[in-house]
Amino acid sequence: MTVLTRGPYAAPWHTVHWDGENIGPWIETLEGANVCINLTGRSVICRYHAENRQQIYASRIGSTRLLNNVIANLADPPKVWMNASAATLYRRVLDAQGVDLPLDENSSLLGGDVLGAKAWNIRRGFTSA
Repeated sequence: MTVLTRGPYAAPWHTVHWDGENIGPWIETLEGANVCINLTGRSVICRYHAENRQQIYASRIGSTRLLNNVIANLADPPKVWMNASAATLYRRVLDAQGVDLPLDENSSLLGGDVLGAKAWNIRRGFTSA
């Protein structure tokens, strides 16, 4: 296993630096890999004002586009590629008996599309199951 990381990272596994924006030596780690799991994006530990929301969203879109371009041009690309770099916050809603109500992207009780997950899915034609 190799972890692509943006900063110094001490780990018991192999780490390779990448910035999530530019092609570099890190692409060699994807050649012949079984799986690529993309968890990239600006930290969400911040206030969700307009500038931070834009940076959070752009960091996820940009790194995904970069990986798409790189993987598309590999001779032996990963067999599986998964993206999991978005989150949405939902407010807690209880029914009359005090039981939590289920909430999802289709609920009128959506708490907030914090990282643009809803917009990303809609643009790509995905809907929640």
